[in-house]
Amino acid sequence: MEQVKPTGCCAPFDPTPWQEKEITWTFKPFVKDHVIEFFHMPLNMGSKIVKNMKLIKAAQAEAPTN
Repeated sequence: MEQVKPTGCCAPFDPTPWQEKEITWTFKPFVKDHVIEFFHMPLNMGSKIVKNMKLIKAAQAEAPTN
């Protein structure tokens, strides 16, 4: 397997902890939305994030910050 080089932004993804694991999505809420794009550039991303964060907070579904 080819070694992933660091970019200086984030650490390279290490898939080792996820090998041979099964992830179950039962009772794990998530938000799905669509963004308008023009030449692959999102036009209304900011307003969608604000809208969806309001929905997440209203549902008390915020992810824990550890």
